[in-house]
Amino acid sequence: MAPSRLSTLRAGAVALAAFSFGAAHAQPAPAAAPSGKDLLGAPVIARAGGPAYHLWVDDQGWHLRWTAPALPQDPQKDAPGAEADKSPQPPVFTGIVRVMAGVRSIQPVMAGGDDSLSRVDQRRAFFKSVISEQPVNGIDTPGVEGMDFKVPKGAEAIELELFIDYAPVTPAQVKLGPLQTQPADVLPSVLIPLKGR
Repeated sequence: MAPSRLSTLRAGAVALAAFSFGAAHAQPAPAAAPSGKDLLGAPVIARAGGPAYHLWVDDQGWHLRWTAPALPQDPQKDAPGAEADKSPQPPVFTGIVRVMAGVRSIQPVMAGGDDSLSRVDQRRAFFKSVISEQPVNGIDTPGVEGMDFKVPKGAEAIELELFIDYAPVTPAQVKLGPLQTQPADVLPSVLIPLKGR
């Protein structure tokens, strides 16, 4: 009887140690996701820092913008005998906007070229864009592009799957609303609850 009692005590000690270790090393609970009302109003978008996404809403609908710092100009680029272009390339922004109640009135705010915005189905829109140094319709600042869209009344949430150079974004690369709040989590998507908006 003693060996089974000893086994039970050992198992209990191991479980207690595992629980204690987990509690001591637990990650803090993520901050609550900003809701649609927290995103009311346009931010001031600056090209400083790394590439980033900006999302806000106003009386015209939702606005998603992406931007990146200006690339340095290479004075030797066009010189006779210069090597093939090895200068830095602008980042590629890709993603999916998903609203279960439907994404409506999607409009590109892009310079063109290889940029694209398409409806995957009634709930999803896909975009791919490379920042241009040319001003885009409706935006005075070169290097800022994006899309506008609307969601129907009663929609519960907007989900954004965002990538820069085909890698998932980090929270620091996503700026929400006029205060440019960072989401607590971006994987698998940035979730914006719309209840109460």
